[in-house]
Amino acid sequence: MAQGFLDGLLMAARPFWQGPMILFFHGVDTAITDSRVQMLHMPRDQFVRFMTSLRRRHRVIGVDELAACLESGTSPPRNAVVLTFDDGYVNNLTVVAPIMQSLGLPWSVYISTRHVEESPRFPSYIARAALYYTERAEASLPGFSEKISLRTPGERDRAYGEVSVLLKTESLAGVEKLCLELQALMPADRWQELNHRFSSDQVMNWEQVRQLKEAGALIGAHCHDHAILHQAQGEDEVRRQVTLSQSLIARQVGECRHFVFPNGKPSDICPAALDAVRQAGFRTGMTTVPGFITPSAAPLLLPRFSFQTMREMRYGCLRQRLSWVAGRRPAASPVEG
Repeated sequence: MAQGFLDGLLMAARPFWQGPMILFFHGVDTAITDSRVQMLHMPRDQFVRFMTSLRRRHRVIGVDELAACLESGTSPPRNAVVLTFDDGYVNNLTVVAPIMQSLGLPWSVYISTRHVEESPRFPSYIARAALYYTERAEASLPGFSEKISLRTPGERDRAYGEVSVLLKTESLAGVEKLCLELQALMPADRWQELNHRFSSDQVMNWEQVRQLKEAGALIGAHCHDHAILHQAQGEDEVRRQVTLSQSLIARQVGECRHFVFPNGKPSDICPAALDAVRQAGFRTGMTTVPGFITPSAAPLLLPRFSFQTMREMRYGCLRQRLSWVAGRRPAASPVEG
């Protein structure tokens, strides 16, 4: 009840809303048992409350409609919102799709095609599961000159932060090597147990992706290996990531004209990546740089707000409004006695 009230207040924080925007999510699930490992997934009840409130107050449009506005030089409605999901988790089909269908909301899902074809977990999940659940007190990992201590919860948090940085800055080969060492921190049966417990991080297969499209979601590309397209990847690998993901989606599902850059910060998008997306004929490319959609927005470098970022900004706006109201409230009369 309290969380629903807060979500309603956040949606009412009007000064925050400065124009059309794109929101991005990853997964939504009914069983969040460890938010450290399942940090990319939102509890279902919270998601339903948020989407219901969003639908009442804003116009939710699809990414094709946004692209058409940008291409024609017209501005989307000021209160327009585009809803996007990255990675392609199974719960996008089993949990999110029924909610979006019931509310009549357009949305798009961006998949990493090797993960769809071969079902490996994403590197960030491997790092979280390994570092929080290994029984080892320390670990030797590539890229680190000294052993990483895992003796306390704080040290495990710090280790995950350091490994996460490495996963985002290494070449694809370096990431694969690091993941192999992380997986070696636990035996296979322990991984099987954790993967079952954290089924929220399971990626769809092609049949499920087709079912998702039939349920109304637009399918876009998110690289082949979820590779972050920074300078360390090399131009040939960058082009392969973009074009292979697009061609596999076209073959398995249908036309693919929209792209999301993995991780999506400015340092994650090298010039060759932007050029590859342009040469492939994508109508939109999306980042994770927060911002509103302006008439001059670059269609291949569109900003997006995560739910978490938007929520933090709205809380800040709400606090400012409440402080302003409190400052204008007349002082209470002294009590006579």
